[in-house]
Amino acid sequence: MTVPISTLNPGEEKQYIGCWCEIAGVDGFLGIYEGDYLGGRVKVPNEHTPLYPGTDRIVIRTDIPRAWTPTGQPPTKENPPT
Repeated sequence: MTVPISTLNPGEEKQYIGCWCEIAGVDGFLGIYEGDYLGGRVKVPNEHTPLYPGTDRIVIRTDIPRAWTPTGQPPTKENPPT
């Protein structure tokens, strides 16, 4: 299942911080959603600089276990948010 960030109500996107995501229009890309800073910040594994593609292009992948919790801690169980 996927959840486009742009379809969420204000504040709901915070529960998806630390979840894997795609960027619409970029085939094969997986990053980690870091929040709505500057219109949506995505951590790219093995890169030092994050991407800021805009929330209209960020799609959360709820079928992949999250990388970390919204507070930056390791997940206690291998389940994405419901």
